[in-house]
Amino acid sequence: MLKQIRSHTFRSKRWKIVFEPRIHDHGTTDPPNKKKKEIRLKNSKNVSEFDQFETAIHEGLHSCFWDIDEEPIDQSAHDITRFLWRLGYRKVK
Repeated sequence: MLKQIRSHTFRSKRWKIVFEPRIHDHGTTDPPNKKKKEIRLKNSKNVSEFDQFETAIHEGLHSCFWDIDEEPIDQSAHDITRFLWRLGYRKVK
């Protein structure tokens, strides 16, 4: 399960962090110009720790680079996650 933080700032814009066990995707991010913007992350025992890690990175990249298409964000999130995972980064329990 993910640590329950309430918000985070990316590139001087603040997103509320919402954890939802039943969302369709692993995560979604509102555009930076939306008022009360949210990053929604799936927080479920059915999602692996690796997938949760990748989703958090993916949605963080969307928040930082809202002007970049999905494919480079998806590839970058996966590559960064694999790199950090190989270095031994894991969630503190």
